[in-house]
Amino acid sequence: MSGDSVLPQTIDQLAAEYLCRIRTVQPSGPYRLLGWSLGGLVAHAIAVQLEREGQQVELPAVLDVSPVAAETEGTQAEGLADDTLDAALAEEIGDASLPEETIARITATVGHSGRLRDRFTPSRFGGDLLLCTAGPNGLTDDWRPHIGGRITTHEIATTHLRMMRPAALTQIGPVLAAALAGGDR
Repeated sequence: MSGDSVLPQTIDQLAAEYLCRIRTVQPSGPYRLLGWSLGGLVAHAIAVQLEREGQQVELPAVLDVSPVAAETEGTQAEGLADDTLDAALAEEIGDASLPEETIARITATVGHSGRLRDRFTPSRFGGDLLLCTAGPNGLTDDWRPHIGGRITTHEIATTHLRMMRPAALTQIGPVLAAALAGGDR
């Protein structure tokens, strides 16, 4: 947010940067990864990179994102009828009393992330995937070509932009707890 950093040019580059940070805490697997929206694509890309290195990815979990940009517009936009991106940003950062320069950087970063998303084609991960979706939206079928194992889908009663709100998290938490305990994945 300082404006001094160089933005990654691809999701795979972003995933590699995050993986370096993860490895400062946990040098080897098994790994458990979770990401929402663009973060879900990053988590998947990290899982692919780890798998290529022969590392174990015990749990890759993705929250409400399609692996294909055009698909995201068609599926998630339906769940955003009450939430537009501009309104969501205003709601999230409007109360924060942030300087206009910081708000401009946030907005620019969101735009950059969208461009990364539009150019991204995910590789195939050979393992299973835990997928939480904002209601019924067909994302399981979208992920099938990019997952070699089983896809376990849980529909969360929320919209895409409200996925990280307490009402949705009270639904997601038990799903993740069960997966981490070795249950439903």
